[in-house]
Amino acid sequence: MNRILFISAFLLSVACSKAQELDEYALIDRTARRMPDSVSASIETIARYITNHFETNVQKVRAAYAWVTQHIRYDKDSMYAINWAASAESKITVAMRRRKGVCENFASIFTGIVKLCGIRSYVVDGYTKQQGQVNRNGHSWCAVELGLQWFFCDPTWDEKYKQANYFLVPPQAFIQTHMPFDPLWQLLPRHVSYQQFSSGKFLPGDDISFKPINDSANSFLQLNELEQMQASARRIRHAGFYNELIRTRHAYLEMQIAIILEDKDKRDYDSAVDDLQQATKLFNEFIAYRNARFMPFRPDSDLANLLIPAEKLLTKSLERIAMIGTQVENLQWDTGGMRKKISQLQSRIAEQQAFVQQYIRTPVSEREKMFFVTQ
Repeated sequence: MNRILFISAFLLSVACSKAQELDEYALIDRTARRMPDSVSASIETIARYITNHFETNVQKVRAAYAWVTQHIRYDKDSMYAINWAASAESKITVAMRRRKGVCENFASIFTGIVKLCGIRSYVVDGYTKQQGQVNRNGHSWCAVELGLQWFFCDPTWDEKYKQANYFLVPPQAFIQTHMPFDPLWQLLPRHVSYQQFSSGKFLPGDDISFKPINDSANSFLQLNELEQMQASARRIRHAGFYNELIRTRHAYLEMQIAIILEDKDKRDYDSAVDDLQQATKLFNEFIAYRNARFMPFRPDSDLANLLIPAEKLLTKSLERIAMIGTQVENLQWDTGGMRKKISQLQSRIAEQQAFVQQYIRTPVSEREKMFFVTQ
């Protein structure tokens, strides 16, 4: 009898706790949805309002979720026009101005607000399963870190919600309906394969109620944009191209990686050219000073160091040239011609350095004669 009473009391306490949580969410939702228009023009002003009106991170995330799902409408005319290449800023700006968009806009706005509130969040791309059937169109949702644990939110699926079904869902439940392209963003210690997701058979006994992890996500977010793309492409390739949508996503990532690497090669080449030009300028200034018989006077220690900056610039230029084409084939930049020019200038600098050393070793009374020796 005592056991029955204990269980009843426990269930009652859980029910009361859940009811209190729902009541708190209802209050947050009302406050966020009634946010004045004067402070809802941008995600920056929205985040500032939320920060000023809510205390805990959970409250802030809920307020952001309530605002986005209430004020951004799903644009059915553009439902198939997902543009992965667009920047997060442009996805936010366009949808905030029009007050409508598709999943990538919902996810970008929500994540943008949450980040500005000082909470880590990430837009996840993948595809979904609805009514037991895999949807072959791409989809975007959000991962949010709260209390050292990651949860998932899908503001698109909760548009105009009466009850938020996709708010702060734990990874082991979210994988039932959402499959990220990058297996990392399952946030599960044991990845579910694309085939298992399609069939609904995740593990023996369909048991996926294991503890999610976040260490890999934390490490991933420390990487720069290029490193993140390379890591994601590598994981997707390893998991296999189960369907055309995954293959397309991988091809897109590889294209973006190539563009970034080509841009880097261009920056390295331009910087190498700048270094060479600056070194040439310093060399010409030295020649002009030598032609003036090292006048006005400088101490020998200064003379010995005059060409060192030019030498260092040429070394930097060669280092930049060496980096070009190491990660993506170089089809644009004449690195061979650059190396030849650098080598020629290095030889001329070495000749002048030898002259300076000889000049310094020569008695002062004999130095003047050195300027009349045929070079």
